[in-house]
Amino acid sequence: MRRSTMPIPVPAFALSAGLGEFAREGLLSSHRLRPAKLLSGGYGFAHTSLDEALRAVL
Repeated sequence: MRRSTMPIPVPAFALSAGLGEFAREGLLSSHRLRPAKLLSGGYGFAHTSLDEALRAVL
């Protein structure tokens, strides 16, 4: 069975009220992740930014 999904806009206060800490930590917060271990181990990425990678793919 294949179902399509359509995002429904939900106010942040409603998510926080319904999902509590999960909403605040997982859905509403922003995280900037850095691959420190990979870079310190000498791994080199083919594309250094999302824009660059998307341009290469599309």
